[in-house]
Amino acid sequence: MSRRWVCGMRVSGLVLLGAVAPMGAAHAADADAGARVVAAVAPSPSASPSASATGAPVSEAGPRLGFSGPFAQIETGGQIWIGLEGMPEGWKEAVVSSPALAEPVPFVPEPGGQPGTGRAADPARTYRVRADIAPGTYPVTASSEGRTVATATLTVIEPGSADITRFVLGPRGKFIGGDASVAVRPGAEALVVLTDYRAADGERSVVVKSPVFDGPVTLTRNSPEDPGCKCDDGGTVYAGHGRVRRATAAGTYPMTAVSHHGKETTTRQVTIAGDPVPDRMPWLIGGAGAAALLVLAAVTGTVFARRRRNKGPDAA
Repeated sequence: MSRRWVCGMRVSGLVLLGAVAPMGAAHAADADAGARVVAAVAPSPSASPSASATGAPVSEAGPRLGFSGPFAQIETGGQIWIGLEGMPEGWKEAVVSSPALAEPVPFVPEPGGQPGTGRAADPARTYRVRADIAPGTYPVTASSEGRTVATATLTVIEPGSADITRFVLGPRGKFIGGDASVAVRPGAEALVVLTDYRAADGERSVVVKSPVFDGPVTLTRNSPEDPGCKCDDGGTVYAGHGRVRRATAAGTYPMTAVSHHGKETTTRQVTIAGDPVPDRMPWLIGGAGAAALLVLAAVTGTVFARRRRNKGPDAA
């Protein structure tokens, strides 16, 4: 079982909403890539919500909805998993509905599961996000015994969009693990890594731009600078390096990747901190100049020696 699959199944009570038609080989491969949680919980209307990492309201108490799919984002017409938990003791049935779903999803208590967790009333049945809707954000509602018990929003995207989850920068030559960038000093060489779980066909390289670089940085597939991190399992990894401008002030800057043959952009924030790396160019130039003078002196000495030999002993 892949790491992506395990991460997605962390939402308890998930219900597979797959294609209405039988899943083909391509879809099976997508499913094997694993599901990841992409939209999280919403509380009961009576709860006092707080802010989640995604900006959605969250309550520790009360019914909650969660969504995931084979990729980081859910596509129109694509598969989806729905989680329902936090239901009150003694509940018997609930229905999850949304304009984004082809049909409502009935839930019943999960036998032997965590208290308040639901599962599909018909576990063998599959569902899907509607393919005839426009990409956007749609409301999702869970109701039980004639009243709304939880609400959430579901964002769906256009099919074939990039699925970039790891796009990081760090000092070149040092291992960068995880999804967080590492601060780089001004003037230092920086490693850039991007992982796309749904890379475009035939895309061998990705261009990255940032104010911290003098120009575009090209990342390539199968780069010798690919750090080989397990967190990239199942994705296509692009890697490369560029030098941070010495004049870059300490701070946070955007770093943008242009992928999918120029159709998509992905931006992350990176940090420049610390003292600038010493500028070694003057030493290199001075050393090269000294070496050139030595060579010139040697050549000149050789020429004069040959001329003296050719003139003979009487030449003076």
